[in-house]
Amino acid sequence: MEMQLSQRSMLKTTLSKELTQAISLLQYSSIDLLSYIEEQAIQNPLIKVEKKEESCLKERLCSKKLLLFL
Repeated sequence: MEMQLSQRSMLKTTLSKELTQAISLLQYSSIDLLSYIEEQAIQNPLIKVEKKEESCLKERLCSKKLLLFL
């Protein structure tokens, strides 16, 4: 009778809800991110979004600064 000893290592990574959301937000374009923030501000009365227009960028896209107050 031959005996054999083996060992197996397993690593399982789980993402928290916040980390999953952060990864998702990092994939948004600037326009999509702006839309998402505005939607969240409508749904959450504690978020105040203040828009300030700046000059147009070289690509002829206007940028907006968002100030979030929590």
